[in-house]
Amino acid sequence: MNNPWIAPLVGGVVAFIGLLMMRHHVIRWRTQKNDPELESGERQHYYARYRRRMQTSGLLALIGPLIVLSDPEILPWRKAPGWYGVYLVCLLCLVVWVILQAVGDMASTKAHSRVSLARIRREQRELEQKLAELKSRRSNGRHADD
Repeated sequence: MNNPWIAPLVGGVVAFIGLLMMRHHVIRWRTQKNDPELESGERQHYYARYRRRMQTSGLLALIGPLIVLSDPEILPWRKAPGWYGVYLVCLLCLVVWVILQAVGDMASTKAHSRVSLARIRREQRELEQKLAELKSRRSNGRHADD
């Protein structure tokens, strides 16, 4: 069954999703980079994440038209089957690269979240210790032994 609309439809959807993701990343980064509550390290992490995600989304937007061009009905690939194989291998390499970037982004985000959560827990313990000290004192600020 040769349906001439499948490759353009799939390619168009992939490209559209890539462009929508790029738009979302730009909007999100604009709000994050101007957030006064973020520390420098946090901002650097978000910028690196923004770059990774923009690259991944941009590659998706590129892969969409490449899927369309892989259809033998659109380009005369039958005249050059060797080049068609090379083209498909390159397209597959791009897809694998996008997958690897997504896995790397997930790993980076997980590591950053783990570090942030450990910092928050440490700060929570410190605050709980200070609270325990304050509770052990009288309301006028003197220690209970005094």
